[in-house]
Amino acid sequence: MKTAPDWLRLARNHDYRLLWLGQTISTFGESIYQVAFYWLAYEMTESAWLAGLVVFCASAPYLLFGLIGGVYADKWNRKSLMLFCDLIRAVAVAVVPALALAGMLTVWHLALIAFVLTSARCFFHPSLNAAVAGVLDDDTRALGVSLVEGGFRAARLIGLALGGILIELWGADQLYTIAIVTFFVSIGFVVPLRNVGHAEGEESEDNLLGALGGTLRFLQGHRDLFWGIILFGVGLMFVTGLERVALPHVADQNWGAGASGFGWVLAMITIGYVFASLVIGRLQIKNPSLYIFGGWALWGVFFAALGLSENIWIALSFALLVGAVEAVVDIPLVVLIQTKTPGNRMGKVFSMWSTIAFIGESLSALMIGALISQSTAPAAFIMCAAGTVAMAIFGLIASRSRASDEPQALEGGKS
Repeated sequence: MKTAPDWLRLARNHDYRLLWLGQTISTFGESIYQVAFYWLAYEMTESAWLAGLVVFCASAPYLLFGLIGGVYADKWNRKSLMLFCDLIRAVAVAVVPALALAGMLTVWHLALIAFVLTSARCFFHPSLNAAVAGVLDDDTRALGVSLVEGGFRAARLIGLALGGILIELWGADQLYTIAIVTFFVSIGFVVPLRNVGHAEGEESEDNLLGALGGTLRFLQGHRDLFWGIILFGVGLMFVTGLERVALPHVADQNWGAGASGFGWVLAMITIGYVFASLVIGRLQIKNPSLYIFGGWALWGVFFAALGLSENIWIALSFALLVGAVEAVVDIPLVVLIQTKTPGNRMGKVFSMWSTIAFIGESLSALMIGALISQSTAPAAFIMCAAGTVAMAIFGLIASRSRASDEPQALEGGKS
């Protein structure tokens, strides 16, 4: 009997369908909120230092709750936790347009609300990632992850593009109402979930430190997972600052393309990611570490080529390649985590990954800014490419499985 194509099996998967639709729409709303938040932080402050402090409030919760969120995503009912976090986020976001209409909105209100939103996110996303892992089987996992990641990136691209336009039409403070709607849409899609609840398996640790320590020991027993997650933060330290600090400089000073050129480069990176994710979902990945660290090496090389491009048109071509190899890193790592991690540790492993990624991103802006101030933007691209390639080579060597580890293929879709 001929089996249905994997994409059709995913479409018939009740819980996967709800999670994908609800969170893709929610990601769109979050992206619009981010545009509005950054613009209001810029508009309502009179110094770069104050604006930076406000933006930091949106990131600080990862330092406090990044690891804790994963512990409770594995300990509590994931569906209930997602609903509670969405409700908290919807109420918090609603405060901004209400205060703006009353003429009472201040920059410190923005900072406090951003802190609350990110705190809820620290608990929501480990629950979401673990929930997605739980509703996929091995045959559809790679394609399912690819569609989730690609859908989120596409929604983010549309949200960022529309955000700037809608600010001109409605004002940044009123854009928060779109985020309110999308959070309630997310709630509407989470409520009917049937097979998302408590993590499978019993918790072997009773306290927070014991749970985190047990998860770290679990990762140390799987070299590919351990080094894939740890070096992800190192890789982001090399490339994130290039995107956020060096690219605007190059777009303006070298290509003469200004802010619009920078925006087009970011859009092409996202487009490359979305298309590559659809291709990767169809592959059978027998050696995920080769994809992950090979992708990191290419990520550094293509980013250097992007930064050294002579004009915006050449840069756009390399931006597509940068986005594509980013997907080559992300998707096999997500599938590897879902495949090797037991259900009662899934949230903690994803939260460790998110926290390490946050640390890498935070350090990257400081590092790239210092490199550019001491040398030039093109030199920063070259040095970071060299660092990324060196990290990738180390990762390939360090992640070699022990002889006792069973080789395992991560299967993509098969029609």
